[in-house]
Amino acid sequence: MHQESIAGGLVAEARILSGLSQRELARRAGTSAAAVANYENGRQQPRFDTLVRLIDAAGFELRCRVELPDEQDRLYREWEATVPRTSLEEWYERQGSRPS
Repeated sequence: MHQESIAGGLVAEARILSGLSQRELARRAGTSAAAVANYENGRQQPRFDTLVRLIDAAGFELRCRVELPDEQDRLYREWEATVPRTSLEEWYERQGSRPS
């Protein structure tokens, strides 16, 4: 039994969206169709540089970003807790909407 992998899923999605066969993607990326099949079904994990090359060969760009979590919602709830209820309702009324 093979595990689904994020990398393999990205390769398969990029390939399918670009309308390429595994063989054509492999040719464009300079690898074998067997390697592409192994990545897509989770038998192998591509190295990061290989993953980037495969995604690029399918006509897409792989972007990764690591950042701190967005704390806007938590901070907003904390702010709401400090405002008197009537003032808060008046403020929402002036704004014309209430955040979800």
